[in-house]
Amino acid sequence: MKKKIITFISFLLLNMNNVFATPINDLEREDTAVGVISGSKNSMYYLETQTTDNLILGISYRDLRNDKSATDYYAQIRTDNETLRVIVGNRISDDHSKGYLGGAVQRELADDLEGYASLIAGSGLQELQLGANYRLTDTSDLNINLSTLSGNKSSIGIGVSCKF
Repeated sequence: MKKKIITFISFLLLNMNNVFATPINDLEREDTAVGVISGSKNSMYYLETQTTDNLILGISYRDLRNDKSATDYYAQIRTDNETLRVIVGNRISDDHSKGYLGGAVQRELADDLEGYASLIAGSGLQELQLGANYRLTDTSDLNINLSTLSGNKSSIGIGVSCKF
């Protein structure tokens, strides 16, 4: 069984396109998550921390190898309904800065499995992501996601995040 899982993950990693959006993590107050998502044409690294009960601050860097690289600075604000978040951010790419707004929903799908959907939009920027986080341990998750970007670009992403 482990060989099948490793083969499946390797296949996904070798056949990915551009991955942009940062996964939606379930953090507790003062928790920090560090993660990486990798594919055949890019790598993404992110760091986010939950500073208060309702505010998550983060930064992500995308190395698109054959294209532009981008850095996002963002905040996720949890509403009274713990499954809904408002996202406010700024993407910097090649000396251009684009602000964006969006939202995300997160829901437990099964034991150790949470699903999410996020949508962000700004000037010339639209991005939808559907994904799931599978809890490997109390401090690490496996993330698999599907992103649809402006310009009809879609991608599959797989990555790992560690919480501390």
